[in-house]
Amino acid sequence: MRPAAEGHERTNVWPIHSAIESPGLATSLLTLWRDKSPPAANKVLACPDVRVTNEQDKTLQLPKIEELDGFVKGLDYSAEAAMAAAKAAKDEVEELAALASAHMTKGKSGQIWPVG
Repeated sequence: MRPAAEGHERTNVWPIHSAIESPGLATSLLTLWRDKSPPAANKVLACPDVRVTNEQDKTLQLPKIEELDGFVKGLDYSAEAAMAAAKAAKDEVEELAALASAHMTKGKSGQIWPVG
């Protein structure tokens, strides 16, 4: 996973209750987490000073960060592989079309005939 480009973020932070009195809190939170890799985020969240209501949730939920990262990387790879395959197919079609046009001609009736 990688952060969204500036202006394309998919996150909003809306302070509530007493946090409203800290106008820079939202910016600080976004700055803190924006460039964290999944392993770095996992390391921070696993620290004992990060408190949760149920400590077992850390054991159950934190591994999901790395699982999600692996899943997203797999999607990215799949998309790249699909694009490469599409480009290869397009190149092959263009090559075949060039060969065909060099060895074939179209008659007045629209029929295609071998040259020569």
